[in-house]
Amino acid sequence: MKTVKDVIIKITGIVFLFSVLTACDKQENEKASKSKTELISSGNWYFTAYTETQNGTTTDVFTSMLTCHKDNYYVFRADGSGEFNYGVQKCNGDPQSIPYIWVFTDNEAKVKLDNGNTYIINELTEDKLELVLPGTISHTLTFSH
Repeated sequence: MKTVKDVIIKITGIVFLFSVLTACDKQENEKASKSKTELISSGNWYFTAYTETQNGTTTDVFTSMLTCHKDNYYVFRADGSGEFNYGVQKCNGDPQSIPYIWVFTDNEAKVKLDNGNTYIINELTEDKLELVLPGTISHTLTFSH
């Protein structure tokens, strides 16, 4: 025979489980509802990988980059302004930062910088940005926060 205490424990467990499941669902919905502008302008994007592909051969460029270039990062602001920053370990003669203007193109499938380069957005999440500069030599730049 079930006691009142047993029933209360079961109800408490069900309420707890329901609240956990709905909280997770709410967090997933909030992540999914962020616009590309909110995602790209959410902070500093640090280099984590850089490859070049030519004639089907991909070369890891990041591993051979100077250390002073590996801490460089991009900032995309929601107003369309941005900044390329050389980070803490600047190479000799580099300015600390270079401002730029950016805009989404092709229904937010690409991002164009005011230097004329248009990058295909391969991936854009809260934690990862992967851009591809197509051409005879294709450049793939990967960033994270």
